[in-house]
Amino acid sequence: MKLENKPSGEGDPVSRLRQEDFWAKTTKDESGSKIPGISVLDHNLNVGCVAEALIALLPSRVRDLLPPGAATLGALHDVGKLSAGFQQQSPAWLEEMGFKARWAKEDWNISETNHGKLSATILRQYLLQRWQGADEEALEKLAHLVGAHHGSLFGSKVFNKSPTDKAVELFTPARETLWKEMLEIFPGFPTALPELS
Repeated sequence: MKLENKPSGEGDPVSRLRQEDFWAKTTKDESGSKIPGISVLDHNLNVGCVAEALIALLPSRVRDLLPPGAATLGALHDVGKLSAGFQQQSPAWLEEMGFKARWAKEDWNISETNHGKLSATILRQYLLQRWQGADEEALEKLAHLVGAHHGSLFGSKVFNKSPTDKAVELFTPARETLWKEMLEIFPGFPTALPELS
């Protein structure tokens, strides 16, 4: 995860960041220290592919219970990792990307670190913008389900106040790019919740 043509001296290399520069999972270096491993892009792509394969294996009666575009939602499940709160959890990333001084100056450590909450909040915003006339409560439930992929529900208050999200100008373009790339790769996006009878 090396930043190509990283500028020397002061200033943030924001304009040079690529999707691959944001980590999702860590690995260990030779000394055993945790360092950034697989990128958010690659991790979400892997999860989307697995979701697509599992959905294809489901009996049709079970598959019909899923909203259209369920694999796409799986592919977007970790969009909340594209945030200061998550990325700052790797000191090696801050150092390598040249954000250590900015992290301290802007107090990134007060950002929300629970990427599931951020994923739910970000997906809710995207769904509301792109699913005109939809039932807001249904969208919140869908976003909450995706955000709760580690098994923790946040309660209905999660959407009442947006989580603290620092350096949004750095992470919003990466979120938009992830959104566009996952929609190009995975067919469909929820436009309605399935009817349960």
